[in-house]
Amino acid sequence: MWDETKFHDAIEETELQIAGLTERFGDENIYKQPEEFARLQQQMAEKKDYLELLYRAYEHKHN
Repeated sequence: MWDETKFHDAIEETELQIAGLTERFGDENIYKQPEEFARLQQQMAEKKDYLELLYRAYEHKHN
């Protein structure tokens, strides 16, 4: 079972990863590489889904 600290750490790490991916969208070169752009979009979607799952699991555990 995850304790509160593990949830917070996982949420923080995932938010940092999302921030890093978001920065990559600011690089105009990413748009010149369709495969890399598609991969970046997929990674962003996966991280956002995982973050949502973490939040829901945390809320469920603490209600």
